Amino acid sequence: MNKIKTVLIFILLILFIYQVYSIWFVTAETIRTSFWSFLSPNKEGEKKNLVTPNKIIVSFGNKQYTVVKSTIMESKIIEDYIEAIYDKILKSNVKFATATETLDTIYAMKSIILSYDTEHIDSKYLYDLFLVSNKNIVNRNIHFDTVIIRPITGVSNGTEVYLLNSKVADSIYKTFINDDTTEVYGFIEELRGLSQTNIYICTLFDAVAKFFSVPRFLLAFVNDASFLETQATLTNPFTDSDAVEEYANRFFENPRAKWKINKNQNNVIYGDAERSVKIELGGYVEYTERIDKNIDTTLTSAITIANRFLTADDYTNNEFYISQIRKNDRGWKINYNYKIDDFEYVLSEKLKEQYAIESPIEVIVLSNEVVSYRRLVRSISFGMKPEAISFSSYIDVLENLFVDLDGQLIEDMLLAYYEAEDEVETSLSWIVKTKEKIFSRKIGGGE
Repeated sequence: MNKIKTVLIFILLILFIYQVYSIWFVTAETIRTSFWSFLSPNKEGEKKNLVTPNKIIVSFGNKQYTVVKSTIMESKIIEDYIEAIYDKILKSNVKFATATETLDTIYAMKSIILSYDTEHIDSKYLYDLFLVSNKNIVNRNIHFDTVIIRPITGVSNGTEVYLLNSKVADSIYKTFINDDTTEVYGFIEELRGLSQTNIYICTLFDAVAKFFSVPRFLLAFVNDASFLETQATLTNPFTDSDAVEEYANRFFENPRAKWKINKNQNNVIYGDAERSVKIELGGYVEYTERIDKNIDTTLTSAITIANRFLTADDYTNNEFYISQIRKNDRGWKINYNYKIDDFEYVLSEKLKEQYAIESPIEVIVLSNEVVSYRRLVRSISFGMKPEAISFSSYIDVLENLFVDLDGQLIEDMLLAYYEAEDEVETSLSWIVKTKEKIFSRKIGGGE
């Protein structure tokens, strides 16, 4: 009996020593492999998602459009079709020629329009992102932010694909791919016939075209009013010092060894020999890591590392997407934006100035490490507004803003969830962006 007790005590002692070692002496590589998994090899599925479009627009061929929400089941048909087309374009010898069609002719066709509001699919990055074998795109240095896929049925069964830069009207390239388009063509017809389909217009064919620097798609007729009533509540999760410290601990290999500085009642900094985390109680986080190695990082690796870092963090259950990528001496800077219920999330200019940020999430990757991570932390929940909302059309909004615009051309106009500096609850608003300013008007009227 005594021997059994001795063995059990010895086992417990070994386990105790192991636990202490794990807490105090675990290596950085162990942490990254077991928790963050930063340096794992790329998976094929992750590559596919690197160039997810910000918006998928279906053109019915009659100058009417709708925006496909990723939450509807039918979107899977379009996603599968797009993936098959991309696979044929990027990994075959399909040749692109300069298109003879004008932009208004192309936008009037029955098609699927993929909008990428970012620079990250410029052709100079395509080889890195997809191991593209199609040098017809890469070598021609085709820069594009919009892909238009036009399914054709009948004798000429197949797909026309257009690559264009929405800011340069005469920069359009075209190719043709032989494939079966019966299912997706039928889906477009079916979508047009659904009673709840919301109808958009293209400013290119509207009297408001003179106010816009580039064509935009605007909601014109609301057939599904339910989304107008949705109200998002943006909650700052840093309610007390315990919540702040618990959040900060995730950034440290050994949280017990970190130091802490209270700069003031609303601002605290944690750190150790390699990294620091600044947290403001308003819901702002700034993580910085110091590294002494110099490893070349490809764009694919940078996006993968940034995505995994962000996914491992808390309060990222809502949809986020890449809005901008740039490279400089500090590495790859990747900006992210949120989507709330499939609509974009837009920060007020005052919030951007307050935290010196361009986007809700900003990541810098250098030498295969996240060396900077800045974000506004928000917990998002949904409810329904107690009262019905009357819909302010894009025409109402533009008339209201006519004096404020003062001749400035509009670069973008969209429905989005807007966070002003003093609001916890937010509902859909019309956002109007010019080169110098952002205007917001609630869909039921008012600023």
